Amino acid sequence: MFGQRVRHSSELDRILRLPPQQPYPEKLEQRLTQILRTPNGEQHLKPVQAQALYEAATAGGLFGSITVGGRETLIRLLCPFVMKGGPPTVGSLAANLARTGRGARIQEVPESFGRIPPIPENQL
Repeated sequence: MFGQRVRHSSELDRILRLPPQQPYPEKLEQRLTQILRTPNGEQHLKPVQAQALYEAATAGGLFGSITVGGRETLIRLLCPFVMKGGPPTVGSLAANLARTGRGARIQEVPESFGRIPPIPENQL
């Protein structure tokens, strides 16, 4: 299995035509935090959150392979606000959220983030 060459296919051609990853804009976490946070909010976006939200906004969606505990809940809650037209977001919350004590942190999210109209691309 390992060491075998990939056979040429239309799928390989499609992947090879994908544009290379561009660097993220400077100070992305600070800029998106400022745009998305409510006036009295105190939370700040983490780099992985800002990058995921940026990808969702610019690509029109996101398949984020973000590890458990990787700050993915806030991403799911904010995705509809950064995507044009606010399409529904699909995700799952941990079943043991209440037991871990993280449920209380989710209650803080609306206080810190949520005043959000769709963000124009030139602000990202």
